[in-house]
This record gives sequence, C-alpha cells and structure tokens, in this order.
Amino acid sequence: PIFGLGTAQVAVCALAICVDEGSAAVRSLALGLDVDGVVSTRITLPQPAYPDPAARERFAQRLRDAWRALPGVGEIAFVDAAPFQRYRRQVSMSADAAGGPVDVGVNLASGLGPVPDVLGMRLLHGRFVDDAADLASAAPVAVVSRTLALQVWKTDEVVGRTLRLAGDGSPTRTVVGVLDDVRYDGALADPVRMVFVPHAQDPVASNGLVALVRGRGGDAPDFALLARTAAAVDPRV
Repeated sequence: PIFGLGTAQVAVCALAICVDEGSAAVRSLALGLDVDGVVSTRITLPQPAYPDPAARERFAQRLRDAWRALPGVGEIAFVDAAPFQRYRRQVSMSADAAGGPVDVGVNLASGLGPVPDVLGMRLLHGRFVDDAADLASAAPVAVVSRTLALQVWKTDEVVGRTLRLAGDGSPTRTVVGVLDDVRYDGALADPVRMVFVPHAQDPVASNGLVALVRGRGGDAPDFALLARTAAAVDPRV
C-alpha cells in the first residue's frame, strides 16, 4: 500500500506476503529469514539535507525513536537492500585464501541497528556490525554469509580473515561475523553470497534506506501509523 503524506509518500510492503505458503518454521529454515510480522518501507532522503552516512544515521535514530513509542512496534533496523526487493548492490570482492587470491562477485549491503534480529537471520560466528563501535573512524569490518565463506576460504570459521571490496577505496576489512545462508529471492533460490558493512563505513551508500520494522507478538505493525509518524519526523522525506 502507498499512503499519501502531503508532500511525502511512504510505500510500505509486508515482507511476509512475499514468502511462499507453508509453516513459519519451514519457511524460516528454507530462507534463512523469519519475516512474519515484519514490514518494510524504502525511504529516500533529500541529498542536500542528508549528504553523508552520519546525517542519514541521525535521521534513522530519530525515526527509530519515534516508531519505538508506537503500540505494537518491536525491533527496528535499516538496510540499503531488503529481501524480495529488486534493488541490490553487486560488487567484486577479493580475498587471500589458502590456494591464492580469490575474486568473486558478492551482494553488498550496509546496515544500521539489529538487522539479524529483525529479519530472523542466524548468526553462526562472531557478531554483526555494531553502530556504536564500527564508526567511520574505526577499523573497517565486514560480516559475510556462510556460502561466501565456504566458497572463498573452504570453512565458515573465518572471523579474523580479511577482504577487500571494489569501489569503496579498497580498505582491508576484517571479518567480524558469519551469518547463516540467506535466500533473498525465495526458498527455491540459491543462497546469496552476502557481505554486510556498517553504514558509517560505507562511502558509496545511496541516500535511500529500507526501514525494517518487526511487530510484537508476531503481528505486523500498523502501516498507516508508521507512515504518519515518518512524515512527522521529516515531511521532506
């Protein structure tokens, strides 16, 4: 549904409707995600007002605080590419492995907040990106999917390994966590080779964010209430 908000419009999609029918447990296992009760909205921030990751993070915090005060709202996170949506960043990644340097194509996303908690992703090793610790001035880090780890390093125990991503100035990033396989395109699709980086350390992130909101008790939050509250935070968005 699309809700008119004066000068702003927020498109909200219930992620759960994009998943094939079946029990929640089976779907979650097949997808590597648990999206029942989760809604999303793609938010485009005006570039002059939000010119960099720090400004976008401040807006995300204001929106998170406003939404947390609403009834029925649980965890909230932000990504630049959500499951079942067409927008996806694909880049080349290089890493040193036992057999020599490896170059592969990966899906790249930056995150703010507890993305695995909201999307029901399973963390196998290490940690996810941390807004408080992984600042722009901190050492560059990344979280990778199990499929990517196995293809590049032949093991999923890769915390402490390093990689480089094309297009972000090529800093050496240290792997701090490994997520279980995720299938962004549906239960029958192949697992995605995924790399998550902190939003603050993503110099090529766009001015668009996907807000992910998990409802309490398995129920989706009220779409219209989320939209009205977002417009109240900044009607230019």
